[in-house]
Amino acid sequence: MNVRERYARERWVRLPGFLAPGTVRELERLTRDLPGRRASLSGREPPEWDELEAEACPELPRFFLGEPALAVVREALDLAVGIRPRVRCWANRYRIGDRIPPHRDGGGDVQMVVCLKAPAGEANGGVLHLATAGGVRACPLRPGDAVLLEVTAIEHWTTPLVATPAAPEPERVVLVGRYDL
Repeated sequence: MNVRERYARERWVRLPGFLAPGTVRELERLTRDLPGRRASLSGREPPEWDELEAEACPELPRFFLGEPALAVVREALDLAVGIRPRVRCWANRYRIGDRIPPHRDGGGDVQMVVCLKAPAGEANGGVLHLATAGGVRACPLRPGDAVLLEVTAIEHWTTPLVATPAAPEPERVVLVGRYDL
């Protein structure tokens, strides 16, 4: 099944190995010194992750308006080549205990999440979960993997990041592009 068929049926598609390791390393390097803040969904709860201002680095939002990201969005949504969506971009960094609670986003037509850094194993948590019509789906992302999803329709969350003997200080970094048509 191709990206368009899968997205039309399920409103999400996992893209394993979406980016080459060199591209992942470069994008992750660009996130290291970004300004950011501790964030939560409501702003009233205790902070649950670091939200980084990716738009402070022009290369990061540009990534979502170039190939291969824009080509996948066009294919999934069956968009004409001339249509240029607007994109808002940010990065999230998760450390021990950090997570995203279950929610649906309030805006955006489609969102792409690209994993730039992850602990070696799923035992460290940080796994993306999606509540779809077919049930809850775990969507573990390794560096270079991406997921494209309709965040206003699909409830989604991540499990807390935890320390293990193999990774006592785990860290996960994702780059997010929210597209508005």
